[in-house]
Amino acid sequence: MYDRQNTIALIALGAIAAFVGANTLRPTLDADTGWHLRIGQFIDLQGTVPATDPISRMGIEDAVPWQAYSWLHEWLMHRWYVARGDAGILEMRTALVALSSASVFALVFGRFGFRPLAFLIAFGLAFTLTPMATERPWHYTIAFTAITLRLVLTVRETGSNRLVFALIPLFALWANLHIQFVLGWFILGLWCIDPGLSSRRLAAGITIGCILATFANPYHIRLLEVILDYATQSAPRELIQELALPSVRSLPFLAAVSFALVAILGIARRRTIGFFEFGVLLAAGLVGMRMNRDLWFGALLAIAAIRPPAPANPTVRSASVLLTVLSVLIAMRVFNSTGLLGNTDIAAAQARAYPVHAVEFLKSERPPGPLFNDISWGGYLAWALPEYPLTIDGRTNLYGETQLLQSSRSWSTLDGWKSDVEFAKCNVVLARVGRPLTDSLRAMPDVWRIAHADAVAVVFIRR
Repeated sequence: MYDRQNTIALIALGAIAAFVGANTLRPTLDADTGWHLRIGQFIDLQGTVPATDPISRMGIEDAVPWQAYSWLHEWLMHRWYVARGDAGILEMRTALVALSSASVFALVFGRFGFRPLAFLIAFGLAFTLTPMATERPWHYTIAFTAITLRLVLTVRETGSNRLVFALIPLFALWANLHIQFVLGWFILGLWCIDPGLSSRRLAAGITIGCILATFANPYHIRLLEVILDYATQSAPRELIQELALPSVRSLPFLAAVSFALVAILGIARRRTIGFFEFGVLLAAGLVGMRMNRDLWFGALLAIAAIRPPAPANPTVRSASVLLTVLSVLIAMRVFNSTGLLGNTDIAAAQARAYPVHAVEFLKSERPPGPLFNDISWGGYLAWALPEYPLTIDGRTNLYGETQLLQSSRSWSTLDGWKSDVEFAKCNVVLARVGRPLTDSLRAMPDVWRIAHADAVAVVFIRR
C-alpha cells in the first residue's frame, strides 16, 4: 500500500519539479553569462584566477583590483561551453536548477514526509525558485543552504551528528562557487547559540571548521572585502530589478510570507519559541525578504521554524527525491532539444534580446573606440565583443555607486550624459533603441553619425 502511495507522491513531486523546470527552457542566455564566460576563459588560458579586472576598460587601464568570487563556476561554465557551445550553457542551466530545486525539495520532504502540508510547501517554494531558473551561480547557494539547514535541523532535533561533519568540505566548495556562503554562516551561528539536543561544543567546533574552510579559496580572507562591498551598496537596489524590494503582490513574496505566518501560528499555539526559531524568523523577514533575489532564503528559513506534525510518516529517502527532480528536468531538456517543448532557436532569441547585428557590424568595421555601453548589455558584450573593453556591466562592486548612478543618468535622461566622464572618452556608442540617450544622439547628427541601426540597437560614431 505504501509503495503505491510513494509512487503517487513522487509523480506529484515530478509535476512540481516540472513547474520549476519550465523556466529553464527559454533559449535566451542570461545577461551576466557573457562576463562569467570571459572570466572562465581567462582562468583557462592563464591557469590562475585574476588579481585585477581583465575585461572592463576601467580595469584594464588602471589595473583595478578585482576578485573572481565565483571562479570555479566560471571555469566550469567555460569548459562546458567549449565542449557544447551555447547549447551547453542551457544544459548547465538545467543541471544547476536540478541541483538547487532537488536540494530544497529533499529538505521539505525529508522534514515533513509525503504529507499534504509538504506538497503545499513545495508548491509554494516553486514560486520562489522559478525566477532563479537561469545559469547563475546562486544555485550553489540555494542548494548548500538547504543542505546546511537540513543537517543542522537534524542534529538539533535528534542529537544525531551523522553527516554533520560533511558541512566543513561543503563550505570549502561553496566559497569557491558563490559569494553568499555567509548565509550558511548565519545558520551555523544560530545553531551555536541554541544547539537544541546537540552539544554546543559540537556546534562551535563545526562552525569554526566551516568558517576556516571558506578561506580555502584563491583569495582567502580577502573574499570578505567583496561581501562587505555588496552589503553596503545601495545604488544597485535602485537600478537592478533582482536587487529591488519585492512587490507585496508577487507570488514569491506571498509564498514566503505564508510560510512565516504558518510558523508564527504554530509558535502561538505552543506558546513557546526557542532562540533558533526566533532567529530564523527574524532573518526571514530582515534578510530573506529585502530583495527579489533572496525571497527563496526567506521562505527556507520560515520553513525551518515550522515544526513537523507527529506522528512522522515513513522516512522519505533523499535519493528518491533527488532522482525524481533530476529525471524530470533532464527529460524536459532532452524533449526541448527536439523542439517538442517550445522554441529551440538560441541564435534568434539572442538577436531579439541583445545587439547581435550591431556587434557583427562592429567586428567587421572596427571603428576606433573606446565604446560606451549600457549596463544591461555589458555581460553580453563581454563575451560577444572582446575587442572593445566594457564601460560597465553587472559586477556592481567593481564600478562603485558613483559610476553606477552616473551610467543610469546617462542612459535614462536626455542630458545626463553631459556630466559623464566615461561618455566623454568614447568615440563609439552602442545604444538600445528607445532609450533617452539614443534619442539625444539622434538629434545631434553633426556630432554623432549613425553607422548602423536595426530593431534592437543603434551604433553611433563620433564625427
